[in-house]
Amino acid sequence: MLIKKAKYKNVRITSRKCISREVYGCDECYHEICEFPNEAARLEVTVFQNPGAEATTLHFCSWACVLKHLPKIKCSYFASLPYMYFDETKPFPRTAKALTNILTVKEKRKNV
Repeated sequence: MLIKKAKYKNVRITSRKCISREVYGCDECYHEICEFPNEAARLEVTVFQNPGAEATTLHFCSWACVLKHLPKIKCSYFASLPYMYFDETKPFPRTAKALTNILTVKEKRKNV
């Protein structure tokens, strides 16, 4: 037995639709890091301020960008450097071999 009929009201529904995805990039050259945060051989520097303050995390696309950005870091406590990845077989700007190549080229330029 129906005691009371249902009432209906016309309502406007608003929803948020993503029209462009977030783009993450290198903190030095602003080059897009496509697979962030799951990129291979992640180059991440964490800058810690005085104990109790929040840490800042920086992401880089290559070792050249890491080395270029290091003098610009303002830090009152310490910073952690990225891991060196030795397991990459192909040339890649984030591998340990890329870092050693940059450092040996700079050393050779000093000696000349």
